[in-house]
Amino acid sequence: KSRSGDMYYVGARYNFNNEATKIGLEFNHGSKYWFNFALAEDDILSPKTSTRGDVWELYLTHRIARRFILKLDYMKYDFSNSGSGWHMGAPKDLDSTPILGFPSPTEADRFLLGLQARF
Repeated sequence: KSRSGDMYYVGARYNFNNEATKIGLEFNHGSKYWFNFALAEDDILSPKTSTRGDVWELYLTHRIARRFILKLDYMKYDFSNSGSGWHMGAPKDLDSTPILGFPSPTEADRFLLGLQARF
């Protein structure tokens, strides 16, 4: 059998006049057979670019000092198929309550508050 998958990713960012604060909005969609090769990614859910379904991300960054950036981030995951980020097994529709050998959430929210230091 031949299978194909696709993914698209769009976003926009606005830079405030103070040149230290930025706000961004991004959207990602992955189809039923989509997967990427980000196996080293360590997100607890799945990388947004590996998700089978939709992911919205809203973030705010603020440069505190020359080498320090504060980031406030919110991501909304809406999974449509099982196996996001996995290469094993066929994806299953989550609407049909399939029997799966691993956890497969239908939706998730992720909040992040981080500080980046660049040297």
